[in-house]
Amino acid sequence: MDKRKILARLFDIDLYLSMLSLSVLIVITFLGVFMRYAFNAPFVWLDEMQMTCIVWVTCFGASAAFRHGGHIAIDMIVNLFPAGLKRALEIVVFVVILFMLGFLTWNGWGLVRQQIVNSRLSDVMRIPRAYIYAPMPLAGVCMLLGFGLSPFRRGRKGFGDRDGGGV
Repeated sequence: MDKRKILARLFDIDLYLSMLSLSVLIVITFLGVFMRYAFNAPFVWLDEMQMTCIVWVTCFGASAAFRHGGHIAIDMIVNLFPAGLKRALEIVVFVVILFMLGFLTWNGWGLVRQQIVNSRLSDVMRIPRAYIYAPMPLAGVCMLLGFGLSPFRRGRKGFGDRDGGGV
């Protein structure tokens, strides 16, 4: 396998984690409903596990969508600007997005660190809460890397191309 394919698979880890979390969420929700209504024996841990899966799906799914340019971009007004002004605006937006991703990553790590320092466990499953919130800084790092390196991957095209996580 060549180096680019391995790197592409590595960058897609967030997509795979999101798909796995969504699959687990669907299966346990179905089983939870079935057990509650068919046997009148609900799973006590279901709500916590669903919350954990939703956090993981949201964070890693956002990271994957961000890298593939899947988030909404409204560029109707920007397209009316002349090329020079459009280029300057794209650079400003690029810097603002990098700042916001850094903010997300920093504060996500702060939340995880707080859970570790306080030895917080989930109420029912008794797992460390740091595992529940770990996707926040991890997805933030994935988005920072994917977005921050996107102008360099595109070479001379620079910031203007939305495919591959650009502005």
